[in-house]
Order: sequence, then structure tokens, then C-alpha cells
Amino acid sequence: MRPHSILIVTFLFAASVRLIYIATLHGDASFFAEADTHVYWSEGGQLWRTLSTSTDRMPLYPLFLAACRALFGDTPRAVALLQALLGAGTCAMIARLGLFVSRPAGIAAGLLAACSATLVVYSAQILTDTLSLFMMTAAFLATAHFLQRPSLAMAAATGVAAGLALGTRPGVALLLPAMAVLILARTIRTDFRRAVISVVLFCVAAALPVTPLVVRNYVYFDRFGLTSQSGVHLANWIVPLLRQRQDGTPYETSVNKMNAAFDDAVRRAPDAYRDPFQQSSLYTTLARVELASIAPMTFIKAWIEGAATNLFAPAALGDPRVRSMEKPSFFATPGQSMLERSVHYFKSSSVIFAVVIIAGVAGSILSIALSAIGFVRLCRERAGWAALAAVPVVYFLVLTGPVVSAKYRMPMEPSLIVLAGIGLAAIWSAATSRRNAPPSA
Repeated sequence: MRPHSILIVTFLFAASVRLIYIATLHGDASFFAEADTHVYWSEGGQLWRTLSTSTDRMPLYPLFLAACRALFGDTPRAVALLQALLGAGTCAMIARLGLFVSRPAGIAAGLLAACSATLVVYSAQILTDTLSLFMMTAAFLATAHFLQRPSLAMAAATGVAAGLALGTRPGVALLLPAMAVLILARTIRTDFRRAVISVVLFCVAAALPVTPLVVRNYVYFDRFGLTSQSGVHLANWIVPLLRQRQDGTPYETSVNKMNAAFDDAVRRAPDAYRDPFQQSSLYTTLARVELASIAPMTFIKAWIEGAATNLFAPAALGDPRVRSMEKPSFFATPGQSMLERSVHYFKSSSVIFAVVIIAGVAGSILSIALSAIGFVRLCRERAGWAALAAVPVVYFLVLTGPVVSAKYRMPMEPSLIVLAGIGLAAIWSAATSRRNAPPSA
């Protein structure tokens, strides 16, 4: 099968899987299972207010939602259908990344991406993840093409894709300098002038999608930041989870304490009512005071447990039907370690929910095992490529830290699926060779 045929078949198969999944969902509420979905939907319906005053999220996804609502009306199912096509495009790009290694790896990666429960389930939610992943995978693919055959046009294309990814998800920001370093390192030995021009093109193209946002934040708030979300995230997520890991303080108790301290701080700085970036700074200051009392070993344990949970958390947790089953809130579940909280969580859940989650975890374990096999195989053949494939996985595991959810695995999926495709192709090749081997005397 030719490479283009592989990509077309992957796209069509992936689109079919996602459309069938959407057809099984009933009612508009099915597309708002996650907490942030209503916020994004509201921002898409009040676009001018979002673009002019909202500072806690990037603007590209609200723009996407506003366009969908203008074309199709207030129909979340239409958004899910468009996101299904974007997800299918992501699967085709993942297959293309696999083809850089081998044709069997590309076919396997495309098949695994099309059937990935994480990509399928969350593509039906009104969340930024599907659009962000599409742009980020496009940036990875453009970077791979540049490394294979450098050109000024490909450097600019990589920058545009990376900038659009940043416009949907600020968490990818630190990956952009890494891409610039790769572009420079690839060309600097052969043509220094061309290397500099390539990097400049990448940087300019990457900056264009977010420049209006940065200018607005500077004009209105005298800040060059992208969003005002970092302080709230640190104070209301990282600190409470670390505190719970260290001494067992319930998550909600720490959140209430941080918010009460914030309210007191705002009363002493009334200008913060009108400045979300100043509010973020206040949250950050309060969080740093709490973090100073957290033992270093607690950080290490929390990050290791968070990484393991995000890698193995079943995507079924994002399905609206599973979410409606009888179960407690995981973050409100008592317990000091992640294992202790998980035990309490399962004991308080219904039997059918526990069965679904156990099956999902088993699937995640199999997927990660294939990725590990693929990583070892790629290390033996092309160590540099293996290192590049590992970078997004390690980066996002460190970035999310102790905050856990199956959806946080999404930005790692291109790398994990390509590696799993390599592993699956290697297993298939070994099995075929063994079956075709002549019998020993």
C-alpha cells in the first residue's frame, strides 16, 4: 500500500469510528460531561467579550466555537462532528509520523490512533484538546519533514502550526524553543545564513497567532503574559494536592483555605478586582508560602504518582455514560497517597463502574507496554528519534504533575501511539518470521 493510500484509509477509518461513537451519544448534555465544557461554550457564544476581556484561556478555541455556532447554530453535536474530522486528521498525521520509521509502523500507528479510546472519547467533548492536538501534531509532523529535508517554507509552516497550537493551549509554550533549536541544529553546520533565516521564519510565524493577545494584555493590563490562569492553577490545584499527599489534608479543605486567604489579600489590594493578572500574582504569592512548607520528597512522590495515573487512567472516565454512574469525586476522596485514594474511590463506587474502569486500565497497560517495546526498538535503531519521541511525553508528565485525568494523556498520544505502532509492528514481524521459519531438524 502506498503512503498516500495509508493516510487516506487511516483518515476514513478514524472518521468512521468517531462518527459511530457520536451517534451513540444522546442529548446535548453528552457533549458537556467535562467541567470546562460549559465555560468554552459560553465563551464561543460571547466572542467579543471573550476576545476583549477574557484572560484565563487562549482565544483560538472560542473562535472555532463561534464559527461553528455561526454556521450551524447552537448545536454542540455539530461541533463534535467537526472535531471528529479534526481527530481523524490527527490520526492520519500520526500514521505519517510512523511512516518515517517504516511502513508497518505507520500502518499500525494509524490503526491504533483511529481506535484510541482517549482520542475518540474526548473528541466528542466541547474542549480545546482536539483542536490543540491537531495543531500540535501538525507542528510535530512539519518539524519531522524539516529535519528530513530542510527548507525555508517548511520552517515557516512549522512555526505557523506551533503558533496555532500555542493559541489553543498555553502549556505547549516551552516546546516551541525546543523546535527552534532543532531547526537551527539541523542546518547550522551546512549553511549558517540559511539556518538563521529558518529560525527567524519559525519564530515570526509562531508569534503571529498570539501577538494580538499579547498586545491586548499589555495595553489593558501592562503584562506580556498569555493568560492569567497560572496563579489559580498553582493555588487551587497543585498546593491542595501536595498538601493532601504530605499530611492527608482533604483537597477541598485546602482549596477553601487558599480562596479565603485570597479574598483577604484582595481586600488589601482593591485594584486586583479589575486586574486578573494581579489576582493571579496574589494566588501565586499565597501558593509559594504554602509550597515552602512542603517536603521535597512529597513533590517527588506526587509527581511520580501523577505521572503513573495520567499514563494509565482509562479514557472511559470521559464518557458521559460512565461519568453518570454511581461514584464519588476522586479529588474529594480521602487518602494520603494516590493508591490509598484509589482504594477508597473504588470501594465507594458501583460494581459496574469498577468493572469498566478495570477494563480501561487493562487497555491502558497494554497500550503503554506496546509503547515501551517500541521505544526500546527505536533506541536500538535510531536513538536520536527515540529521544525526540520521548520529549513530549516527559514534558507533559512533568507539566501536569499531580493533577490527574485521562484527558491529560492526549498531548502525549502522538508520541505514545507512534511508539506503540513500532512495538506492534515489531511483534507482528517477529511472529511472522517465527511462523515462516523452516522447522528445525
